[in-house]
Amino acid sequence: TAGPSFTTNTSPGTYVLMTNNSWTAAANNATQIANAISAAGTSGGGIVTIPPGTWYVAQPFPNESYIGDSWQNAAIGILVNNVVVMGSGINATYILGYNRATTIFSIGENSYTNGAQCQNITLCNMTMEGQPFAAVTNVTGIYNNTNYLQAQDDWGVDIGATTAYYNNSYNISVTNCQFLYAFNPISLHDGGLNISNVLVEGCAFNICGGSVTNFGNVAIFGATAYNLVVTNNT
Repeated sequence: TAGPSFTTNTSPGTYVLMTNNSWTAAANNATQIANAISAAGTSGGGIVTIPPGTWYVAQPFPNESYIGDSWQNAAIGILVNNVVVMGSGINATYILGYNRATTIFSIGENSYTNGAQCQNITLCNMTMEGQPFAAVTNVTGIYNNTNYLQAQDDWGVDIGATTAYYNNSYNISVTNCQFLYAFNPISLHDGGLNISNVLVEGCAFNICGGSVTNFGNVAIFGATAYNLVVTNNT
């Protein structure tokens, strides 16, 4: 069933997306998309369609330190079931992280330490883009850092992932998406709670090397996952 619909900042509506690249717009967009997903899930499930356009999203608590992790940098936390988050096509809907630590979608954990086992979640028909040069100065500030492309540090802490999955979540599909420039496009976490029944199909992956020859993972990074199917990707 169709879920909540979005409008842009040029017209009124319940879920209003802003089209510029400011922190205010990015924080707003993350909140609006997360609220729409939550509304769809709590009403029994549905399809949340993100319209064509370039939409920046930002996490409320940017953290590049060694204790940072994907969920701490989640812009859009998904804690509900039975939701399809659908763009209008990989050449139409672009969702960009505001800084290099931003996790665009975190399934099963949000940045407020709320967690849930999620099921039946689909991400499809969109481009998700990391910002490996946009280093964090404070909550709202970034600067261009050409020397350190990645937010991940020597402790191996997983920040800078485009999407992350937590808390035994299962039945997750990622289809017809394009992943650009993030350190880990798809990051599977366990901590003893394994992710299962994951399909990654028809997606395109493009890492950002820059001056670092081995920067980033091409597609999937993580610990134990069961029934992981990866097919027809480039």
